[in-house]
Amino acid sequence: MPLSSSLPPNTSLVEVLIQFGPDITSDVEVVRALLERFGITDTTPPRDVQVIEIISTLSRVAAEGTVICDIGSLVRALVSYVSFV
Repeated sequence: MPLSSSLPPNTSLVEVLIQFGPDITSDVEVVRALLERFGITDTTPPRDVQVIEIISTLSRVAAEGTVICDIGSLVRALVSYVSFV
């Protein structure tokens, strides 16, 4: 089943990362596929403000005791995009 059809409408990237948890998101390619679903690709790399929002929201949620995604894989996926801007 394609990822786009399995997500409820208006689900945010952070919500999906949390729902998938650390086991599923431990694969950088899975994280890149999730990022692509939310418009982050090699041609449209993440903007600084997007990265800050993702990381700060995940940090806050983790501080509240929620199990979040594999942060190492998320960071590796985010830095794998080349930005020429």
